[in-house]
Amino acid sequence: MSSFGAEVIWKRKESEVFTDRRYSRGHVWR
Repeated sequence: MSSFGAEVIWKRKESEVFTDRRYSRGHVWR
């Protein structure tokens, strides 16, 4: 259960970082 929770949090953090960089840089990372 804790593993799943950690994965969800990590995924959310990664998504936030990519979204933040995409808007700041002005292009989509692939």
